Amino acid sequence: MILRKAILVLYLFAGAALAVPSGLFERSIKLYQLQRFEEAVLLLQELTDENKPNPEATCAGLVLTRTYSRLNDRVNARRIALDMLRRFPDSRYADWFQFELARLACQTQDRPEALRRLVWIMDHSTNPDMTSACIDQATRLINAGVAEDVLIELSGQLHTPDTKKWLELWNARTLCGYQGKVKAQEALFRLAGSELTESQNRALQSWLNASSEQLRFPMRIAVLLPLSGEYEEEGHQFLYGLVFALRDLRQPVELIVKDTQGSQIEAARIMNELIKTDVSLFIGELDDSRSATLAAQAAQAGKLLICPISTEAGIAGLGDRIFQMNSDIETRGIALAHYAYQKLGLRTFAILAPADNYGHELTDAFAGAIDELGGTIIAQQWYYPGTEDFKRHFQTIRETALAASPLDTALVNEYLRRRSESGQRVLGTQDDEFGLPVTSIDGFFFPIYEEDLPIIAPQYALVNIKATPLGGDNWNHLDVLRNQRRYINGAVFISGQHLQETEMEYIRFQNSYRMLTSQSPTLLSVLGVDLGRFLVRAIDSGYTDARSLAEFLQQAPLFNGLAGDYQFSKQSHVNQSVHLLQYKDVIIQKLEN
Repeated sequence: MILRKAILVLYLFAGAALAVPSGLFERSIKLYQLQRFEEAVLLLQELTDENKPNPEATCAGLVLTRTYSRLNDRVNARRIALDMLRRFPDSRYADWFQFELARLACQTQDRPEALRRLVWIMDHSTNPDMTSACIDQATRLINAGVAEDVLIELSGQLHTPDTKKWLELWNARTLCGYQGKVKAQEALFRLAGSELTESQNRALQSWLNASSEQLRFPMRIAVLLPLSGEYEEEGHQFLYGLVFALRDLRQPVELIVKDTQGSQIEAARIMNELIKTDVSLFIGELDDSRSATLAAQAAQAGKLLICPISTEAGIAGLGDRIFQMNSDIETRGIALAHYAYQKLGLRTFAILAPADNYGHELTDAFAGAIDELGGTIIAQQWYYPGTEDFKRHFQTIRETALAASPLDTALVNEYLRRRSESGQRVLGTQDDEFGLPVTSIDGFFFPIYEEDLPIIAPQYALVNIKATPLGGDNWNHLDVLRNQRRYINGAVFISGQHLQETEMEYIRFQNSYRMLTSQSPTLLSVLGVDLGRFLVRAIDSGYTDARSLAEFLQQAPLFNGLAGDYQFSKQSHVNQSVHLLQYKDVIIQKLEN
């Protein structure tokens, strides 16, 4: 390829010489040949100035493109080539500029862009050497692996008969690479019986004589994680788990690992570069906001992205090929509501939630589901970060509950008798605030944070509300629950993940993981393992390109992982599995999925 390119450049210079070039152009060529590229740029910029028209502009533009390339300034090289095509679309050098753009795309691993440029030249160039060079380079790209979507797009356009035949050949080769030679046999043999040029037949015979293993493309998977900065430990934990699981793959995979540094801007920059390359699957990130940024970029480019940790509702809704491996907040709130109403038989509810996005999203999902089921939200209170005294919140909920339901006469009489016998004041006096038990609330939902639980639980126990405590996904911390066991024993709560550390399957995994990595698995590393094993099942079943893998994810049966079960909703592309857990008698037990 380098030799061919050198020949093409010599042709260019010869053509310029025949056109009796100006002294300025000749000096720029000599400076280029002497590798004094910075000086050549200054002269060539003057020759290509749009405000100073001259007949040598296109020749000078092509040399300027090459000069920038020699300076490793790909941005300006591409800018000049595109500008020349804009200004002189019918120039006899148009195919040369397209060739330079294809070469630049190859350097940045943007195979789809390179192939589009090369095919354009094949359709338009009258130079047989140029056309032959493009066919050779395009075939090399195809042999290295180009996404099927790109070939489908190109095949749907108008082409010369020769280009059309090459696209048929490349489609068959791509089918071999992604789905195996057996599935491509019919297409290969059909092409063998058709009219082919010598070069086309040579390419086809090389594929027919190769083994299925030789023709198989490695699937390119890009993983974007915070591997430095504040969240580097979490990023490495997840990555170790993912790589641990992918060791079991039988199909070849090329893993491209990128460090987002925990920065939204860096994540967006990396994604913007990788989108141009032929990556079949993107995985990232660990943070909701960065995941949403990646999802928006992937959706715009039609790329397949799996967000492994994100719980924010709506991320998967940004595009047809965006999937959330973790159940989102909305799914969890709805699941708890259904369990509380249908399995526990609770009908009336109170809610105490933080006044932030998390609290509002989870509360809205839970309350909306309860309303649809026919239950009643009797009272709802919000609190702000840093709140430590919840007496007013609970007092308001008590008053609302007592006002909403008629008092149980027997219960009031018993309460009055006890108060009278003890010599205390009776109902309606100042020291009676929480003496009368509230029984009209069946379930009390606390979508609160781990750090708020030790503050709220003891105060809840004092307000004499006889309801079943219901918790959000921040309750899955056994040590915290054990410290509050007097107040919340029997509480039911939700979680996206739950490790059954006493089960034999987990114990075997844990021992194997420790032997390989010299460290114990964390929840994040287990989530990496779950995603990796899910992908192993898909990839080894032949779903090795973005289109087929996306279809598999949408239709895949339930997958049982170590931290949870996984099955994507066909509509939302969000994992629908939610753990329903109960804290009882100092242990967390799984109720159901």
